[in-house]
Amino acid sequence: MRRIFPRLAPCGVLAALFIPLLPAQVLAQRHIGGCGGGGGSCLNTVASSDAINPRFPGCAVRTAGSTQSTYHLDSVYEVVQETGVCTPASCSEWIWVFDNVPAGPRYLQFSGHSDALTYSVEVRFCDAGNSCPSDQQPCPTDRYLIAGTIAPGADHLTTVSLGSDGYAGRVCVLLQAQNQPTSCATADHMYIDLLRITNDASCPIP
Repeated sequence: MRRIFPRLAPCGVLAALFIPLLPAQVLAQRHIGGCGGGGGSCLNTVASSDAINPRFPGCAVRTAGSTQSTYHLDSVYEVVQETGVCTPASCSEWIWVFDNVPAGPRYLQFSGHSDALTYSVEVRFCDAGNSCPSDQQPCPTDRYLIAGTIAPGADHLTTVSLGSDGYAGRVCVLLQAQNQPTSCATADHMYIDLLRITNDASCPIP
């Protein structure tokens, strides 16, 4: 059944009314949605930053695009490449940081592919109900849960329920090669087209 939401005011009018009242921290949150998507019900959070996991320095590098390349489903990729040199012996670990993810239901949506290997997409919450070590910031190095995979071939859009969290906070998304460490001596590429967290899996994808 199609959902019908009350129409309060044009998007520009609401923005003009409320933006001056919001603190700078809220304005800095990277949300896509609300006005213009899902009738105002969508809270779509995109990555605020990303980097190699410092536990395995030198295992991977970005060769094209940026974090912003993952904001839209448009075949414009953030490209991460394994270096083929890893100490200790392990595979590339690339982490995306999602700050200020709202409490409530959460769905991870991602799309991409690799040249040769299959990679796990793993998730870790960091908030008042899910503590993360203070010496491992912005994201910890362990206790991630597998949410899906990125594999060779055509892009495949995946939507995974992450459950419902009672606290707003940070979500860390980790990309790691499977079958490590035997598969690490490569220079494989990973192409990430879309990566976002939404409160409603039916929200439009930009």
